[in-house]
Amino acid sequence: DSEDISKPIYDGRYYSFISSDLLKQYDETSKITDRAKRSAARQEILSKARGIYSYVIYRKDRLPSAAQIKKDVKMPNVIMLGEDGGYVFYFGYADYDDKDLPASDKAAFKALYDDAEVIRDTMTVFKPVSTDEGIKSLKTFKFKLKDLDGNELTESIFKNNKITMVNIWATYCGYCIDKMPYIQELANEYKDKGFGVIGIVGDVYSNGQVDAKLLDKAKKIVKDTKVKYLSLIPDDNLKYNSVLQYLTAYPTTFFVDSKGNIVGNVIVGSLTKDEFKKVIEDTLSKVK
Repeated sequence: DSEDISKPIYDGRYYSFISSDLLKQYDETSKITDRAKRSAARQEILSKARGIYSYVIYRKDRLPSAAQIKKDVKMPNVIMLGEDGGYVFYFGYADYDDKDLPASDKAAFKALYDDAEVIRDTMTVFKPVSTDEGIKSLKTFKFKLKDLDGNELTESIFKNNKITMVNIWATYCGYCIDKMPYIQELANEYKDKGFGVIGIVGDVYSNGQVDAKLLDKAKKIVKDTKVKYLSLIPDDNLKYNSVLQYLTAYPTTFFVDSKGNIVGNVIVGSLTKDEFKKVIEDTLSKVK
């Protein structure tokens, strides 16, 4: 928890490989109409993903036992990378194991595993910047991007609302997708108070280009969830010089005023509808 200094863990990430079979099962969950059951089914599928590597950043003054560190890192192999600025960095990696994977997945799995070795051997440590600190440091959110239908948009779209929620999501993020219908409900409920929403589909753009299959998947998700707010496609500037450079998890949400100034707090992870209501009302009350 990057905000609660009483917690030993400042931040951490767990990276795993999702096989093509699991992806098919995940896609099938879109047919489950009950939101709670759909979410539970997706979590069950994701729990079967094959771990590759992870990292955990601890507060040095609250560093736990070696046994607890191994439990937190969730990998059989654990190494300490170093420390800086009151933080200690640990890296964990799995033993190579592609058994039971479909033959068509083995090359992709090996490539990801090899990448983990490179990351382990080249990773450097420095005092971390939280997503909240990073995005707020930008002061304003300016862009020139296209939406999912190819229409070009800029930060001028913010001028029609007192505040706009910017929700960064991914096509593989079950939590993101499950929450989209009630984000639309919030957009409807607070429209008359000057509240709007836009999305950013963080994973449809990589290596300097848009992934056509993921773009189609994003369009289908928007259709299936029946959301009306626009979602933007990233570019290199957004990824390397703007908000996405500070992204540590999906979904991530922040707010801007009518001029594109970043206001309020940055939210990493998902909130309930009632929790979002409180954040929206608080942010509206603080923006003139």
